[in-house]
Amino acid sequence: MKRLLIVSSNQQYVPYLNALLNSIVKYKLQERAEFDVLVLTDGTLSAAYKESAKKLGYNIRFKTIDTKAAGLEESWSGAWKCKAGRYYHMMQEGRNYDVCCLMDADLYITNQEFVDFFDFVAGTNNIIGCNERIKWNISNIYTLNGKPVLDKEQRLFKFHCNVPLFLDTKKWEDVIKDYLTIVYRGKEMREGEEKIIGDLYSWNMAVYRQGREKDVFMLPMQSTTQVHRTGYRDKNCVLKKEGKEYWRTEDGDTVYCLHGRPDRAGFRSIELKDEFEKHNIDKGLFNRYASLAEREWLDVNFNYAIDLRTVWPKDEAWDKMGR
Repeated sequence: MKRLLIVSSNQQYVPYLNALLNSIVKYKLQERAEFDVLVLTDGTLSAAYKESAKKLGYNIRFKTIDTKAAGLEESWSGAWKCKAGRYYHMMQEGRNYDVCCLMDADLYITNQEFVDFFDFVAGTNNIIGCNERIKWNISNIYTLNGKPVLDKEQRLFKFHCNVPLFLDTKKWEDVIKDYLTIVYRGKEMREGEEKIIGDLYSWNMAVYRQGREKDVFMLPMQSTTQVHRTGYRDKNCVLKKEGKEYWRTEDGDTVYCLHGRPDRAGFRSIELKDEFEKHNIDKGLFNRYASLAEREWLDVNFNYAIDLRTVWPKDEAWDKMGR
């Protein structure tokens, strides 16, 4: 079976991309199942970093996103081009693979069994994504070319995070093409203010527009993407570590990857002063989770194939992390 993991990144995201690429080495994923890695860039990723990737010991390629071929607007930001362009290239590259996995650059893997999801999807029409707890209601306030995006108002009960995402892209080309017509072109009118329909909404809308929601299987949010502060906000979902390597939740669910940028001040901050009280968050659990995630991030960045300190200027935040 031919497997491909795809991630997009620019130079600013090197500390996070590096954690992901090194986590493949740490957890010896290639020993369980071989796969290629494709890093899509906006052209800013340094030649020095690409050269250092030779130390990883697995098949990795770098490719600049072809904005013209992907039909992207030149006026879009680099971040928008990276997000939208990765789908176009995943569709093109996926024609030569049995299964693809789409990742965010700030995801890093914590379990060798992560690669088994390639096999679960192979030979099926299904995709495996991450459950999004909030099931958005899509009404006529969401439009594309002046018309409602969906034929009828409905709540998207299969709404899912699109990273990590496992799929045979050959069976999802209609959805990918539809996504590319919606993303950053669709409009949302809310409370008199017009907004752009972003990446996550566009993907889920395309899934529903093409009638493919029945083929979506979802992993628990706490096991993969951990948005909405899932890693500590709910006591049963809080992340913990057993021994040197085994990550799980307080409830015992396996954790396959961590999501976030632990070197950023916002990773430790509580956005609202009353957030602990409002959501009944245990400060001890929060601090334990944050420390563990920071230590994991430092470990994969400093102790495996590409030492971040050799390709990135020292960050004072590193000395304060993991405590």
